[in-house]
Amino acid sequence: MNESRDSDRQDGRAASGAASEAIDTGEPIEILRAVAVVPRPGFIGRIRGSIQRRSLGSQFADLSWMALTMVIMEYLSLAFGLFSPTGRNQRGSE
Repeated sequence: MNESRDSDRQDGRAASGAASEAIDTGEPIEILRAVAVVPRPGFIGRIRGSIQRRSLGSQFADLSWMALTMVIMEYLSLAFGLFSPTGRNQRGSE
């Protein structure tokens, strides 16, 4: 019985394009076993794709805010460096 369930899981992974990754969902709850619905092939792949798209968008947003912050800090350091008495002497001696 367990072997057929394991082979079904492996077939589902192969259909979703994630055959190299092992998904361990654990043993099913006995009460829910009777109402279990097998997802369509590719369901796990669609869920992963959705999560990865959101993660990529989040990373791009983080990168843009970090780049903006770094540019502002660079301009501020330039402005403060122009008015500091030791800033011009150190840059001129290099």
